[in-house]
Amino acid sequence: MLTCLAKKKKNGKARLARDDRGTIIAPLAVLMPILLGMAGLGIDIGNWYNGKRQAQAAADAAARAGALELVRNGSESVILLAAREDAAAYGFATADIDINMPPLAGPYVGDGFAVEAVIHHRPKSYFAQALLDLDVTVEARAVARAMELDTCVWALEEVDTGITINGTADVVLDCGIFANSTSALAVDQVGSSCVTASSIRVVGGWAGGCLDPSPVKSYPYPDPLADLNEPTVGSCDHNAKVKVNGGTVTLEPGVYCKGIDVAGGAHVIFNPGIYVFKGGSFKVAGSSSLEGDGVGFYLTDGVGGHAELDITATTIDFSAPTSGDMEGLLFFQDRDAPTGTVNKITGNASVELDGKLYFPTTKLDFAGTSSSVIPAPFVVAREIRFVGTTSLGGNGAAPPIMMVQAELVE
Repeated sequence: MLTCLAKKKKNGKARLARDDRGTIIAPLAVLMPILLGMAGLGIDIGNWYNGKRQAQAAADAAARAGALELVRNGSESVILLAAREDAAAYGFATADIDINMPPLAGPYVGDGFAVEAVIHHRPKSYFAQALLDLDVTVEARAVARAMELDTCVWALEEVDTGITINGTADVVLDCGIFANSTSALAVDQVGSSCVTASSIRVVGGWAGGCLDPSPVKSYPYPDPLADLNEPTVGSCDHNAKVKVNGGTVTLEPGVYCKGIDVAGGAHVIFNPGIYVFKGGSFKVAGSSSLEGDGVGFYLTDGVGGHAELDITATTIDFSAPTSGDMEGLLFFQDRDAPTGTVNKITGNASVELDGKLYFPTTKLDFAGTSSSVIPAPFVVAREIRFVGTTSLGGNGAAPPIMMVQAELVE
């Protein structure tokens, strides 16, 4: 009996000696703070990177806002306020932001049209400061420069192709082109067509080997004619569609409620004033010719839906009014027109258009000839398609509106 008890005690001691389960607890107790500290440090590092990104976005916004106010001849206090307000939108206090006019560093030192924004920020550290006695500060810097855009062809489309150049189109401009779309094909040049302009700015991407100069990336920009008021529309002066079929005919300004049709090689003279198309369409076919000095055409909703253009003529020679509701405007389609509407202007021999063409929600197909001229071109449409053999501008005239933009240069 005593022998058995002795054996049991001996065996129990042996098992206890072999039991190593408790040996894990001690090292784990030592390592646990280190592991937790490493995990916490990873969280802090992620927070620092996020703070750096936020600071850079704020610096970019502040520099651009300051540069815009600079070119608008704002005072120093106005420039500083605009820059700091934009940075504050990202959660940064005034104390975090330095605004320098002109920049104090980089290639734009001393440039009177540039604004530098520097942000110093201490992102939160939950573990690093306690464990490693670290005090991390991130810095972000941006420089924006104000400039006047010479753009005269604006495509407002935001997600699909905004400007298409195809066929044998030869678009020549003494001013710039802007496509507001984020699409990879915001500008699409195909076939044997070509574009020559002073600048080509694109929010998204482009395709084509005959774009001169090469396009550059741009920030989105709003409709440059968004502040224009729509003309006052009265009651109908013409309740039935006005048809001109051959001969020489003179038309008067007024409200045409079912449109105008021109055919049969007619020569139509438009007397000065505003021609309102309240529904219907302005349709011209065949070898007809159109002329008018001081004329504006406003396309709006009426009987049969929204009015639209469908002009194919041998010659087109229009100049816009110099005063009144449509001062400087040749064509203005109201902002409620359906996006699927396609307006067409085609000249078989000569196109001379002196004034702005404004189709903010619709498409414009333009097909001119080698003698097409827009003395001071300014075309704004949701989508613009140049087709056929087309040459615009190239006569040295500046666009009628100069737009201001601030671009990041550092």
